[in-house]
Amino acid sequence: MKQIILAAGKGTRLRPLTADDPKPLVTVSDGESIFDLTMDASERVGSVREAVVVVGYEADCFRSAVGARSGDVPISLVENERYDSTGPVYSLSKGIDAAGDGDFLVQNGDTIYGPDALRAVTDSGADGIYLAVSPAEEFSPDDMNLTIEDGRLAEVGKTISGEPVAKSAGLVAVRGAASREAFDDAVETLLESESRVYWHDVLNELTARGIGVETVEVDADSWSEIDTVEDLERARTIHG
Repeated sequence: MKQIILAAGKGTRLRPLTADDPKPLVTVSDGESIFDLTMDASERVGSVREAVVVVGYEADCFRSAVGARSGDVPISLVENERYDSTGPVYSLSKGIDAAGDGDFLVQNGDTIYGPDALRAVTDSGADGIYLAVSPAEEFSPDDMNLTIEDGRLAEVGKTISGEPVAKSAGLVAVRGAASREAFDDAVETLLESESRVYWHDVLNELTARGIGVETVEVDADSWSEIDTVEDLERARTIHG
């Protein structure tokens, strides 16, 4: 399975730490960045055979970081040169094209994923589309909140119509040729709309078409999304 990491954005909410570096390269602990910690977990899981990182802002920093890494999972970079004028769905489309045929993961580049979160979606076995979620009692408009019906995604987004029951971890596995075709087609539909929507809207497009997105529950401590300095400090207490 290939791993598509979306890492093209500016990360403005984490400035000044992102003034000269992409957010995924911000140091968390012991000299390791968000990206390093996620790749360390990918190598421990064993089911990831290649990582495709979609870069944009300060792309040269990523080239240096990848060149300095040594590990069992090969890493390739694909550049979204239009990162400043396009949304994450465009970056996702470039990552899918670069990944080629076969099963793949999609994940946010500004989130640390532990081995348990990755295993939850990669070890699903059966063909399908799987979204990692964590139940919660409190919800923020900054989160990708969601509703679930019969174990499947009903709706996901920062603003949704129903009462949220969980948060998206921003981690999706796509397994099997039919699932791949459906996912690709949903991405193309959103690209044609030319709107700067979130990549999670691909999942909403799938559910609108009657294509099930299975939810896989993961512990909230198995992933750490980093948007703000407060998020970073919290992650450092977990991973430091």
